Amino acid sequence: MHPCLAINEILSNVFAHLFEHASTTEDDWTEYSQTTITLAALARTCRTFTEPALDHLWEVQVVFAPLVQCMPADLWHIDPATATLKFIREIRDTDWDRFDFYARRVREMGRPYNGAMKPSTIREVDSDALAALAVYRPARLLLPHLQVLQCTPWSKAILPVIHFVAGDSLRSVVLRKNDFLQADNHINALELSSFLLALSYRSTSLTSLSIFFPSFWETRDDGCLQLLSRLPKLRHITISPIFYDDHRDLVEALARLPSLEELFWPNVKLEDLALYTTYGGRFPQLRAFGFYTSEAAFVGPVLSSMQREFSQISVTGLPIYLNAPSQTAQLDLTCLPTHPARLTLTKIHIYMHLHLAPTIVVEGPGVAEVLAPLFALTNVREVTLELHELIALTDAWFADAANAWPALEDLTLVTHSSLYPAATLAGLAHLARRCVQLGHVAMWLDARVVPAHEYTKSGCQSLSLDASPIADPLAVVLALCAMFPELDGVVGGERTWTCYPDAEMLEYDRGWMQVEQYILE
Repeated sequence: MHPCLAINEILSNVFAHLFEHASTTEDDWTEYSQTTITLAALARTCRTFTEPALDHLWEVQVVFAPLVQCMPADLWHIDPATATLKFIREIRDTDWDRFDFYARRVREMGRPYNGAMKPSTIREVDSDALAALAVYRPARLLLPHLQVLQCTPWSKAILPVIHFVAGDSLRSVVLRKNDFLQADNHINALELSSFLLALSYRSTSLTSLSIFFPSFWETRDDGCLQLLSRLPKLRHITISPIFYDDHRDLVEALARLPSLEELFWPNVKLEDLALYTTYGGRFPQLRAFGFYTSEAAFVGPVLSSMQREFSQISVTGLPIYLNAPSQTAQLDLTCLPTHPARLTLTKIHIYMHLHLAPTIVVEGPGVAEVLAPLFALTNVREVTLELHELIALTDAWFADAANAWPALEDLTLVTHSSLYPAATLAGLAHLARRCVQLGHVAMWLDARVVPAHEYTKSGCQSLSLDASPIADPLAVVLALCAMFPELDGVVGGERTWTCYPDAEMLEYDRGWMQVEQYILE
């Protein structure tokens, strides 16, 4: 064996590299499984490899069952009726050796729900069995080094005994309603409140909390308030985008957190606008702020009163339905040119969702005028806008954007209009010329108008043009390759809906398929 492999740090880095590109998403589940097989083989190769390989093999566990299955085989069995792991005798002191050997290596428990992980193939410990484990040694934590907890349908059993499982090493908790899809795995408000209260006593070093449970926020927030009062190190909070009645005490508790840096909040209402302010030392360290609102008119007052040097702002309008008047004219961004974040903001996302595209023409300021204050954000790197009226943006607006945002890396413009876009490929040319760090652009434009070829040194590699109108695929390819010499992909697939005639849409689809083929060749 090479002498370098006797150094634990080198071995650990080698094994960690196996997990760099593996994940447990549905698309990558096969790759993730193959990675675990490779690590298991390395752990059995020689004694030197065993410890670092096992550390990474056990670092992330989807459910609790594998740990229990390391205990003596006569202790447990799998109930075929419920597909859960149950105990068939009492626990003894001698049963814990292998459990402790592996449990100390677990850093993350649970994974977000996805279709590749089926209840039939991933079993969980019965709640009674998990409770028996917890109370057998109440003074010791089952997972002493657990740092991340994400609850899936198969790890829900861990919630009632969290105070026996995780301790002060826990840093991040993620709970999602969608993780508990099955009826027998439904979690109620009382269970969630008890869980949060337990965390407030045992996991005071928690830094990130994400909760997506409408059923909880429709009730009292006592559990969360108790938790927040005991978490001076909390830096990130994301809360489900839902409606609920009384949350003023919760906002006040958030405003007093000394270390809170990121807050993504469910719903800003008219009667609560006064709560969202940084005056009087509120939200002292806040750097990323996102919120939902039912009225675009609330955006201006909230941003004006939240005077912090933000690095990220996200605004999401609650859904607007067919033939509802657009709210773009009410969107007031005029505070941005004098806002403390004008030089620090690197990401801004504005979503005014539409379930279907309205065809109403709205009187008031044009979309270019409404968005003009964004040009004061000279260091912005990522811009995402979803507005009905983006269809009216012209090439001149893109020229102004390119001049205002020289550090731009990602631009995403989404519109659900049924009209033809005003912007053409000439607008892209402005971005290619001025935004040298641009890596991705997603927008809708009129590719039937092809400008003269302009060669640039843009490093942009990805374009998503969303079934834009196109007439001459070869001319479009030549223009795009001149603008973006490193381009390796153009997505021009069919939109999720369209009001264009079917024959016309089919022609556009064929045109973009040819563009993609030319680019790949």
